Amino acid sequence: MLPTFQSAASVKTVWGMIAVAIVALFFLSRKQRGKASRFVWAVAIGIIILALVSILGWLQLQREGAHERAIYHLRVTVLDPQQIPVNDARVWSSIDAIPKKVDGGWEFSIPAGSKPVDGKLIVYAQVQNAFWMGRQAVALSGDYYPSATILLRADDRAQIRGIVEDATGKGIAGARVSVVGYSAETVTTKEDGGFVLPAHAADGQQVELHVEVNHRALDQWHPAGKSPATLVVADN
Repeated sequence: MLPTFQSAASVKTVWGMIAVAIVALFFLSRKQRGKASRFVWAVAIGIIILALVSILGWLQLQREGAHERAIYHLRVTVLDPQQIPVNDARVWSSIDAIPKKVDGGWEFSIPAGSKPVDGKLIVYAQVQNAFWMGRQAVALSGDYYPSATILLRADDRAQIRGIVEDATGKGIAGARVSVVGYSAETVTTKEDGGFVLPAHAADGQQVELHVEVNHRALDQWHPAGKSPATLVVADN
């Protein structure tokens, strides 16, 4: 039995451990009716247990490796506000994955090993010239061919900011400014003449502003977003 024990100690692969286990089982079957010592029995059983643990560990590693090598094929369909498929949207996700245009939509190829820890990501779509925007949450789990549908809507999240000045370029405090059509959200300018309003429009979309200073009024168009508007209210 000693040579078998020495062989077990030198095994470096799971297949070698399987071979040693087979030899140990064969030895036990031969000694079943003999007078093998307790030590020999203990060594043989230990080799078998060690082999089984190694085999189970190897199988687990193979399973995990197969999962890491797997790829999610996420199919994305984009619909406009009337639920008609859109083919010219810009599509991206919350992780570093590049979509590929396919028939009827887009597809993300995401290696399982690079998915978020919780398996959750967000897919976005935008049609900039129509000021449409949409998003959809996706959970990557056991299905390697998930799908997501993004329904676009008018993007109205931008703000509009600016300053109300007189003819000399001095800010006017106390001026009342609003976006035309949303007078209930009228704000009063600060000491420097500055204001910030919800634009009810997308970044870059033209918005009509209305300003009143005492008995003077002005309407002016300006794009929503980061570019500030300057509203000059001249004396009558």
